[in-house]
Amino acid sequence: MKLEDKIYNGGPLSEDELQEAIDCYETDRVEGNDRRWTRTIQSILAIKDKLFCVEWEQGLTENQPNEYCNQPYEVERVENTQVITVVSYKKKVLYETDKTKL
Repeated sequence: MKLEDKIYNGGPLSEDELQEAIDCYETDRVEGNDRRWTRTIQSILAIKDKLFCVEWEQGLTENQPNEYCNQPYEVERVENTQVITVVSYKKKVLYETDKTKL
């Protein structure tokens, strides 16, 4: 059975097949926070008319291998609009003559 058919039909994948699926079908990636040795990655795969997610661990050092232990599961795309407030500070001008020093 072809790899895309195994994913589409919910068949179990080996670590090598998971890595190949990510290499071939990844369309988006959500990176989690760094920990000491790894970071959790959610790779979004587009297979036929469905989206699937594979969660895996990316090694952060040359001696820490990537780990592919979780099977793909079906997901749907959800878009949310978020308002972001950015706080910054600027020098307060006390007198007209201070403007030349900015």
